[in-house]
This record gives sequence, structure tokens and C-alpha cells, in this order.
Amino acid sequence: MSPAFKNNKDFKRAAAKMPAVGNEKKFPRKDNAFMAKESISYQEYDSRVWSHREFHPNEVYLEWFAYMLLGIFIALTAMLMDVIEESLVHFKDHFTQDQIDEGNLFGSWLFYASFSAFLGVIASTMTTFWGPGAAGSGVAEIIGYVNGVNYPETIGVNTLVTKVFGVVLGVAGTLCIGKEGPLAHIGGIIGALVLYIPGNIFQ
Repeated sequence: MSPAFKNNKDFKRAAAKMPAVGNEKKFPRKDNAFMAKESISYQEYDSRVWSHREFHPNEVYLEWFAYMLLGIFIALTAMLMDVIEESLVHFKDHFTQDQIDEGNLFGSWLFYASFSAFLGVIASTMTTFWGPGAAGSGVAEIIGYVNGVNYPETIGVNTLVTKVFGVVLGVAGTLCIGKEGPLAHIGGIIGALVLYIPGNIFQ
């Protein structure tokens, strides 16, 4: 509880009522219940459960091995995304240029627009019906997830596959998106999946 609110009466006096009309641009709002709350500065390694747990003798080596696998898998995933994306863009641009060279301007425009729309429809369909957890950049979702927010389907195989191919198809389809935020989300999912490698070496 914030020092400004020692008891419930202080909070009730501070949380004054504000009519919806005429106060749309008031910030900070005086009727916000979250004014009375503060986040706790908590780190896992500060907890008694963490400091008193039983450590495995090979834990440090397994931890570095997990980091190594994580880097390798993320690099391979990023390389795969880049190769597929460049192949699609190369095909689209060269076919369009060939049509322009032949004098078929309308056909080149129609192919370029249709192919881009087709890639965008595939990406959006995957996100809507198969991996809704992949919607958005992914940075905010991962930040919320590691801070305790139970965001649905943030981590999962469906989300990973949808994120990878959704970004590739979206970029190749000339949508105004990038790979920086999605790669952070992809890295977080791969990091979680590394812990479930067959054999349970990290358990």
C-alpha cells in the first residue's frame, strides 16, 4: 500500500468521483483505484525458497548448455525465416518485373497486389484460427508473462509456428511490420521449449 493511503478512509477521500463527460483528457485520473497500489520489488533469487533449495552439482553446466541450445535454435529459426522471406520476395519481384518488361503493366500490378494479399490472408488466417497467441508484436506479451500476467497462449507450439510463418508471410506480403519484436517472442517460446527436450536433462 502506498504511504499516501494509510487506511481505507484516506483512499476513499483521494479516489474522488469524476464524471465520464468532461474529464476524458484528465491525467492522472483521481478516481483510479490503482493509485493506492504499488508494485513489489521482487526477484526470484531473493526468495527464501530459491536460496534454500537443493542445487544439483551439474546445474551450472546444464544452465550454460541450455543457453547454448537456445542461441543455436533461435539463430536457425531466424535464418530459416530470412531464407523463406527472401525467396518469396525474389519470386514476386522478378515475376512482376518480367511482366513489366513484356509490356503487361496491368498484369504485373494485378499479380503483385494479388500475391501480396494472398500472403497476408494466409498469415492473418493462421493467427485468427490456429495461433491467436501470436497476434501483436510479442514484446509486451512476454514482458507481461514474465511479470506474472497469465496471457492466453503466449507460450506454445501453435504460437511459435504461427509467429514464424506469420511474420515471414507478412513481410513478404509488403505489410508494414518487422521481425524485431516477433523474434523476442519467438526466442521466449524457444527458451521455454528447450526445457522440455526429450530426456528431461534440465529437470
